[in-house]
Formats: sequence, structure tokens, C-alpha cells
Amino acid sequence: MSEILSLSNIYKSFGSVAGVKGVSFAVSSGEIVSLLGPSGCGKTTTLRLIAGFEQPSSGEICIGGKSSVGLKPYQRNVGLVFQHFALFPHMTIRNNIAYGLKYRGVPSGERDKRVREALELVQLEGYEDRKPAQLSGGQQQRVALARAIVTQPSIMLLDEPLSALDAKLRQSLQVELREILKSVNCSTVIVTHDQEEAMSLGDRLIVMHKGQIEQDGTPEHVYRHPATEFVADFIGRSSWLQGVVVGREDVGRAIVRISSGECIEVVSPKEKGTAVKICIRPEHITMSKNVPKDGRGTNILRATVTNVLYLGSNTQYTLALSDQKIILVDVANATASSFHLADEVAVMFDPSNVSVL
Repeated sequence: MSEILSLSNIYKSFGSVAGVKGVSFAVSSGEIVSLLGPSGCGKTTTLRLIAGFEQPSSGEICIGGKSSVGLKPYQRNVGLVFQHFALFPHMTIRNNIAYGLKYRGVPSGERDKRVREALELVQLEGYEDRKPAQLSGGQQQRVALARAIVTQPSIMLLDEPLSALDAKLRQSLQVELREILKSVNCSTVIVTHDQEEAMSLGDRLIVMHKGQIEQDGTPEHVYRHPATEFVADFIGRSSWLQGVVVGREDVGRAIVRISSGECIEVVSPKEKGTAVKICIRPEHITMSKNVPKDGRGTNILRATVTNVLYLGSNTQYTLALSDQKIILVDVANATASSFHLADEVAVMFDPSNVSVL
């Protein structure tokens, strides 16, 4: 697949403050990439650098195989969808969508045709003569998307596109937004701080922290195999065990003695004597009331239930291990046996479902 966008070793400083430090990634034709991270991590600055609202202190940005460094935003073939949509309140929906085409000198006949196609794409036929104030938040979001797509940009840039909407509407529009972008094979970079939004929209997930890329991969790989402690903590919920590698079971597997003194098996190439942190996701742990009398077994630990939180589709349990380390367990209510406060339980997990850092 051809590269539509590439960033190579991008740095951006604001006075003595480094906003972006050595960021490099590429976006292929039709690919959707989510930039995810906390406030101040550099994701919005990266988007503004691609759009041309900021210029890099050093490094190269290419759009469509050509350098865009030094070009103004209007000189780059990019489509922009902002957090608050930025629709013209005095214009009709038709004129809002057509604005970029008119600015580019597209003939009126072609302009009308493309506006009709864009309205059909976002399922707003019949709304073309309304004003933005007459539409719902979700409909305004779709108008903003149509206005960007209609110009046929090389790359689409979406800055927190769903954050102005309520939670339930956000969830329904995540699916719709991805389907629209995929239907027109539009290469896209989406900036968001919402983990679910980033994973549901993106083919790839780029996690940023303190101006740098912490991890770049598919949403599933980043979630299941976080590269750093920050990524593991930022995406989803995790329980942590500390220990030392005390032996090897076979190639690729290690035995770790955790702080409680018990030994567990993990998938890891780390050598004997290495101190490690073990990350386990709550849904990868199973619970049982059948506690081994001697507490032994492959990756079976004894624990006590210290809190129970009913969440509808699942129940979240907080457990204390024998050394008072706390772990979280999610159990689906459709198949769950009920556990109660102070119950003694056994917790189990597969070696392949843990990350060793």
C-alpha cells in the first residue's frame, strides 16, 4: 500500500518547552490511524503540524509523496473536522458543505453533484436547506464530515471529532464514522483521548506520552501486549505483580517468583535473575471457589474478595493476595457464579495472557 502521509523525526518546540520529540510514523492509503494520549502528550500538536497550523522545528512531513514543510494550511490537500464542528451558522447545510469547493474554484455543476453525493454518504438528504442550529449534535458532526470529504483530500484530520456529543450518541457514531471513512477509502488521522473511541475507529493505534510515541500497532496488539508500563496503565485497566525470574520452563517461558513468594509461569525471554513487572488484564483472570488446600497449581493464586462492583453485563471484583497486593477481576454476569465479600477464592490466568515488562 502506498504512503499518503509520512512524518520523519519531527520535533516541535515552544520556546524552551518541547511539544513533540522525534515523532515518526506513516499512514497508508485508506488507513485510519488513531493518535491517543493524555492532555499535553503532543497528539494535537502533531495534528496541527500535519495540517500546517504549526511548522516543525526540524524533521520532514510529506503528504502524497511531497514535502509540506513551509506550506500554509490552504496549500495542503487536507480535510479537517474540528471538535466543535466550526459550521457557518448563517449558511444552509448545502452551502456549508459546498464552501470548500467554491473556494477551490470547482464549477457549480460539479459542485452541486459532489454536495449531493456527500449528503447521501452521511445520510442527510433532505436537510440541505436547513441551518446548523436546526440539526442535532450528531447531524452537525456529519455535516462537518461531509464538508471535509467533499473536497477529496489526500488525508483527513479529525480532532476529537465526537467529544462534543453525549456518551450514548458517541458510541453509535463511532461505528457510523468508521463506515463512512472506509466507504470512501479515506486516509485518516484521528486525535482523541478516549481509549474506546481510538480503538474502535483506528486500524492502528499510536499511543503518545510526553511528546513521544510510546507504542504503534493494531488496537488488539497494543491492548494485549503493551510495550511500556504507561501504555498498560493508560489503555484499559491492569493489575500488577512484581517478581524475579528464577528459572526457565522451556524456550520463551519463564518462572517468576512474585512478592508473595509464590511462583507463576509467564511467556517471556527474560533471563534468570531479572526483576520484572507482570501486567494482567481483569478479563484474563478467572475465579473459583475451589481453593487448593496447599495453594499450589500452575498460575493459581489464593486471594480474598475485598470489594464487589455490579456493572450490569459484568461484575468487577477487587481481590487481595496473600501479601495484600490488589488485583482486579471482571466476570461476565451471564455465566458467573456469585462471589461475596470476604470469600476465599482461587484466581487463575493463562501464561500467554500476561505482559512482562
